[in-house]
Amino acid sequence: MYKINDEQGFSILEVVIASGILVILAISFTNLLTDSFTHLRRTEEIADTRSGAQQDLERVLETFDSEGINALGNFDNAAELRYTFPATGGVNELDMEVRGVMFSNNITNNEAIGDLQLFIPHVPAVAAANLNPDNNHTYGNQPPQLTLDIFTQEVIDGTNLTTSLVNSDTNNVVRQEVNAIVNNQTQAVLDLEDGIRPTPGQYNIDFEIDGLAATNRDRESGLRLNYTIQPIRTIVVGDQGTLNPHSSILTSFDSEEWGYRENITNITNPINDITYGGSEDNKRFVAVGDGGLIISSEDGVHWDRRTSGVTENLQAVTCGGQGNHSRFVAVGNNGTIISSDFDNMSGNWDNESSSINSNDFLDITYGGPKGQERFIIVGNLDSIADTTVLSCAQDSNNWQKKKLVLPSGNWSEVAWLNLEDETAVEKEKQQIFILAKQGKIYPVKIDENGELVFDNSYQRISSGYDAVQFNDIAVGEQSCTVVGEENGEPRMFVYRVNASGEWKWIKSSIIDDGWAVNGQEIGPLLSVENNNQKLVMTAQTKTDQGIIIYGQEAADGSGIEWIEAEINTSFSPNGVRLNEMIVIN
Repeated sequence: MYKINDEQGFSILEVVIASGILVILAISFTNLLTDSFTHLRRTEEIADTRSGAQQDLERVLETFDSEGINALGNFDNAAELRYTFPATGGVNELDMEVRGVMFSNNITNNEAIGDLQLFIPHVPAVAAANLNPDNNHTYGNQPPQLTLDIFTQEVIDGTNLTTSLVNSDTNNVVRQEVNAIVNNQTQAVLDLEDGIRPTPGQYNIDFEIDGLAATNRDRESGLRLNYTIQPIRTIVVGDQGTLNPHSSILTSFDSEEWGYRENITNITNPINDITYGGSEDNKRFVAVGDGGLIISSEDGVHWDRRTSGVTENLQAVTCGGQGNHSRFVAVGNNGTIISSDFDNMSGNWDNESSSINSNDFLDITYGGPKGQERFIIVGNLDSIADTTVLSCAQDSNNWQKKKLVLPSGNWSEVAWLNLEDETAVEKEKQQIFILAKQGKIYPVKIDENGELVFDNSYQRISSGYDAVQFNDIAVGEQSCTVVGEENGEPRMFVYRVNASGEWKWIKSSIIDDGWAVNGQEIGPLLSVENNNQKLVMTAQTKTDQGIIIYGQEAADGSGIEWIEAEINTSFSPNGVRLNEMIVIN
């Protein structure tokens, strides 16, 4: 340091030396900070990795009770371990042995972290249970009993195990059995026919070891089996055939597996039709048949015979109406029309015939645009030059003849169509009644005055198929299917939008002469319904066997695959005519 004009300052050498010292200090401090941040990041990575591994091991512990020795992810399960805790030398003390399993989780090849291990001791518990038969049945087709082979761990011989069938909605125990455990296993048999049979719904099968809940319904973990009783959604009705003890009533949930209702005693009349409906809280199936037969059921399993008050053959039944006129209506031979209120099925059905016609009624439906709904009856009602149908408004019991300019003959089928397809050139809904008879399918609509009229703006089948007898109509959301027969061969027509965007009737090119399913040549198609993306049909084979067929999209995407449904072996298809089907969607 030197002075200039008595003022002190730094020489260049001093400035250079001071700057060098500052640079050295800065570099050292920077390296220190870098190392500190590196160690912090490394510590955080190790902590995160350990935390994740620990969570995985805790998940093993959470699922251990319900799934036994369970490996998740990349866990390695070591052999069973035994830990012995020696006695401390006190009077009457014994060594204590604890058995269990060691779970280890190798963490991403990181030697600095190593393995995390968790020892899980065995405790008295239900380790596994096998249910026979399976855990899903349709109501009425469930087995008489459920058999469970149960395996426990660390349970002393002679300890009691309680097995319970529990309604998952109400938590009520509907079946229960107590069995002694021997060699850590036992068998429980839950009798489903002892008392009131369990109704459709979801159930749990729970276990309890001598008061210690191996499955506690308030816990999320623990061994628990699920059991489902599906409701009946599809019923097929028909005649007795040559070998069955009574008329045919077949029930199913998915239309693929069917049970034969063997508890329908003293009913040998052919059953011709079935419907489903009623008030909101009191819906039921109603079926009609020859000799004035009417039977009804709320669940499809337990059926009651009703008093029709007539002896004529009843050919068809439906339900509809509004207010006090909401009712089931059945029609049959010699102008028979009878009805019953939804909530009054125990008494005689009301006779609404009123000498309207002495010819045979063959079918009835209920439908129409909102506010213009009505019942429509078809059959042998022809005058000389046109066709007559019977119509009854939704809010009355007053049947009126309606003459339509249609080809004469016995119109055997009628259905209400309410179709819509956005790919159509004309987007309007196809809101029409469809009438079918031998060789003909015609549309009838309700005009602006509320009158039934034939409308030739809708496509129809009027020629070219005179030998085809149409037997049934199924209505979906975007299409209508009509099935029947021609000289003993199966026939199907579909009303839908074609490639040009037009609503057209299209004859199936697959279901034709010589069509076979599961090696059986199919003859007349008798009934058809849509069930959850499946088309289901009843038919007779060329060997006079009753058969149920359903079509679904093939697994390889090649088109519709037709499959023969399974029917309970107690049912004989010999000579059976399965006349009609109902599906609850």
